[in-house]
Amino acid sequence: MNRVMPRLFLFCTILLLWPLLSQNTVWAACTDTEESLRTYITSAKSPLDPIEGIWSLTYTRTIYDSSGKQVSRKVHQDLFRVGIKRAGALFDGCILTASDAKLVGRGIGQFQPTSTPGAYLFKLAFLPTGASAKAVAGITSKRLLSFVIAVPKEQVKHEMGDKYDNNQITTSYQLLRLFPLSKGGAAGVLSGSGFAIAENGMIVTNSHVVNGATRIRVKGVEGNFSRTYSARIVAEDARNDLALLRIDDPGFSKFSPIPFGVRPQIAQIGENVFVLGYPLRASMGDDIKLTNGIISATSGVRGNLTMYQISAPIQRGNSGGPLFDAQGNLIGIIRSKHSEAENASYAIKATHLVNLIETLKDRFPLPEQNAVAGKPLPEQVAALRQFVFIIEAFR
Repeated sequence: MNRVMPRLFLFCTILLLWPLLSQNTVWAACTDTEESLRTYITSAKSPLDPIEGIWSLTYTRTIYDSSGKQVSRKVHQDLFRVGIKRAGALFDGCILTASDAKLVGRGIGQFQPTSTPGAYLFKLAFLPTGASAKAVAGITSKRLLSFVIAVPKEQVKHEMGDKYDNNQITTSYQLLRLFPLSKGGAAGVLSGSGFAIAENGMIVTNSHVVNGATRIRVKGVEGNFSRTYSARIVAEDARNDLALLRIDDPGFSKFSPIPFGVRPQIAQIGENVFVLGYPLRASMGDDIKLTNGIISATSGVRGNLTMYQISAPIQRGNSGGPLFDAQGNLIGIIRSKHSEAENASYAIKATHLVNLIETLKDRFPLPEQNAVAGKPLPEQVAALRQFVFIIEAFR
């Protein structure tokens, strides 16, 4: 029995991964080894794309019944080492090491770059049904490449056979970068949010979004996402996780009049608030996202008085975005969320932004006129979104 179980486990593992490994002949077997890929990376004369490298693959397979209720969920940890390398305009994925030698050298598919840095379109075909599926794969600041495949109905029917009853199957893939690593342990582009604070091109974001960046880009100015602007750091307050940027680009003149005011006075528990930003762009896209809630506490983690706790949900990518009160006044800057609590997010109080601006040699006046006060939320968002931007920090 003890000899049979490892073989049975290996068989089941291959069966579950078969849809990813057995794609049609568009993606041929690869010849790279871990050694040859390391040589390619270390000897590259031009900058590598963030997706190029060696990754450890983990996947989670979840089955749901016809009502959408989860029936089973299995996590398969660190099964393979996968190499990803440029092949023309695309990037080939290849299994470098696996417990089953027969899987080594198999292609796992191709990744196509998108207009969003760190986001790639992954497409695969399932055998024997021929059904296909697409997913957006995104690289995060924590060295993860992740994507979720919704298995097509034809394939689910084939895999479940007589047990099929309008079931659904999703497979969530996470690849952890093993090589190369930057000094900070992360590679590629970090995407956050930011907002205009003065017509002369001054922008607010979090220090952790831009600290250490070799290049900073701003997207979404006046709602135009096809145009990007270069920016530089003017001032930082690392203790309070704040940074002031200024657009430094010959194509930029100035922002339109800023429609919100800044409210440095402390908000009260129970006040309604809302957040604008660009979270999880790789999977959620570049359209601005609105979440709302209340001030849950006038202190942050461990009673930190520099922050608010709010119930408005935030995600990775919201960092540096604005927190508004019900009248559209800026009262905070989004910083983080609690990883172990529901609906517990944190924002730096606006008074610390005011203090940072006052330390500048070339101080500028804060927005004073609130043009959105008293308007319905949709009208407020329509006006404010033109001044909330995507911040891309290249490392």
